[in-house]
Amino acid sequence: MRSLLALAGLGILLGAGPAHAFRLYEDPAAHRWFDFTGYAQPYWRMVDDPCVYGRPSGGVAPACAVSTTPDGFGLTRARPIFRGQLNARTSFHLELRTVPNVELLDLRLHFELVEGLRLTVGRFRVPFSRQEMTSESRLQLPDRASFIANTPGRQLGTKLRYETGFGALPERFLTVEAGIYNGESAKERAPINNIDEDYLYAARVQVAPFGAPAVLFEGDARPLEDRAQPLVVVGASWTFDTRGPQNGNYDQRRLGADLLALWHGVSLYGEFYRYDRDYKNDGTTFDPDRHGVGWNVQAGAFVPAPYVREHLELAGRVEAWDPEIAREARFAPQLLSQSSGSGPGRPSTSTQAHRNYVAGVNWYFEGHDLKLQAAYTHRVETEAWQLSQEFAGIPQDVDDDSFRLQLTYRF
Repeated sequence: MRSLLALAGLGILLGAGPAHAFRLYEDPAAHRWFDFTGYAQPYWRMVDDPCVYGRPSGGVAPACAVSTTPDGFGLTRARPIFRGQLNARTSFHLELRTVPNVELLDLRLHFELVEGLRLTVGRFRVPFSRQEMTSESRLQLPDRASFIANTPGRQLGTKLRYETGFGALPERFLTVEAGIYNGESAKERAPINNIDEDYLYAARVQVAPFGAPAVLFEGDARPLEDRAQPLVVVGASWTFDTRGPQNGNYDQRRLGADLLALWHGVSLYGEFYRYDRDYKNDGTTFDPDRHGVGWNVQAGAFVPAPYVREHLELAGRVEAWDPEIAREARFAPQLLSQSSGSGPGRPSTSTQAHRNYVAGVNWYFEGHDLKLQAAYTHRVETEAWQLSQEFAGIPQDVDDDSFRLQLTYRF
């Protein structure tokens, strides 16, 4: 209880006002300015200690060997951000990761070619999945859906973005993006030493009948006077990448669709994701072709009572992810996970299909700039893993629920 009060108290102490970037330099005549901003996300967590099972000996299933997952305080993210404008048509954004190591996370240059048409060069998020493209500081729940870890994320490359309101239509009624990227094989890999010819191609189309804000966010944490205006955004995404013999040796396609709807403090978000991976099997690779399917339905509502309707939100999510499904049934045994799932509090390399049920309560001191989020995740494994299928007495499910209390502070 003291841990919970400590984070809540910190939020109250910091809640003196909304976040404002620090203006380091400004020259209006030259359309030039530089800002320093960023955010931090300290948290406190409590995690079930999951069972670990080894291969039985003598036909007798081993007893549960508890794998201890520490509870306590941690720091999810601490991101310093530098941004600015170099002239009337050129701007930049530089973001650093400081946890667990200091490294370049995001560096992009924007060139406004003509009104509504922008060229971006650098390392940045591939336009795929609205939840992936939304800053971690503006999410409705502390973490993204688990299948988002399989989307392209940030990569080196370039893209074109065109947005228009077609005259009398709302601002950003239509947004179209297309780009080419380095096709990095690991989502969190540092943006160096990845110069090769295994490119990734991406495209996204988004329609917002009532217009769309320039900054992506989840939950209807808009000012009260803005919540009467409905916000509906529908998006569809596609990527294709090909890998050579030294990099997996396969062709891969991703398809995604997402929907966001906000009105009077009530929010709904849904997303579907699928990837298909076809191995070339040219004498150097013999892996079976496969695909993965994920989906997410997420909703929230601010409590409609005086004062708290600006601050208190109840939220929840149901999500599913099956990361490896054999194209041919005869290969299905080869794609069974070698280990059981371990839940969001203890990431592992398990590929066991699962479903997560997340319940959350949010208190917004100053919108997404300063908020306290509490979320409980119950995870259910929805398919067997290798040993649970081979031996009776080894369960399919693992007790791996988790609770997180997370503070987000943008400065």
